[in-house]
Amino acid sequence: MINALVLLNLGSLSEDFLSKVSTLAKILNKELIVVGKKAETFGVKVAHRNITVEEAVEELTPYAFVLKKESHSPIEFLFKKPEEEILVENHRRKNFLLFREDFNIPERIIAFLDIGKNDKNYLTFLRDFANRLGAEVRFVFVLDESDEVFPLLEKEFQEAELEELLNDLILKRELEEIRTFFKGLRFSFSFLKGEAGAVVPYFAERENFDMLTVPSKNEHLEEFVENCQISLGVIYGLTED
Repeated sequence: MINALVLLNLGSLSEDFLSKVSTLAKILNKELIVVGKKAETFGVKVAHRNITVEEAVEELTPYAFVLKKESHSPIEFLFKKPEEEILVENHRRKNFLLFREDFNIPERIIAFLDIGKNDKNYLTFLRDFANRLGAEVRFVFVLDESDEVFPLLEKEFQEAELEELLNDLILKRELEEIRTFFKGLRFSFSFLKGEAGAVVPYFAERENFDMLTVPSKNEHLEEFVENCQISLGVIYGLTED
């Protein structure tokens, strides 16, 4: 793995966006490398590699790839899936950070956890990322994947209902493991109802989080990528040294 953020330039990059990505790289203590279309750097210190975006994603394994998450209308989705979303969905063994043009350096992160299916590498990346940023993490579980038309949020769990759900032995074990693994960091938990790929992005935007992270190995990935309206981390993970 190379100790860098690799910015995949699929089009034009504004001075503000490039400056923020550069600041993020400095906070994370990573080199910033730009590949793809040649970009105006506006005096921002970056390294260029003369390879295509496709070659970079296939050949490089950085701390994370960075992409600008463009705004697209639902009608556009009917005719052509955005290139950045295709890259993320087709390369699930890499880490991707997708940022809106006007993004802020993440201070509040909401992290989706799939009960019984999370691996240590995802959590290791998340712990390292949050720790370097000094960010607060809200772990979110979807405990009841019902077919509700509208997302039902945590406040709509009746107290007795939530208490019963939290008695699940697998969930209780995972909560305890997270408390131990993230000791010393600021974190909390939320429990939602609904379709995970819809309710979690909705909740993340409504509660004004700066970034949503999801493990790349989850069955709802396509819905997360399409529905997320804030910055998004699609994370394969890091191994502990």
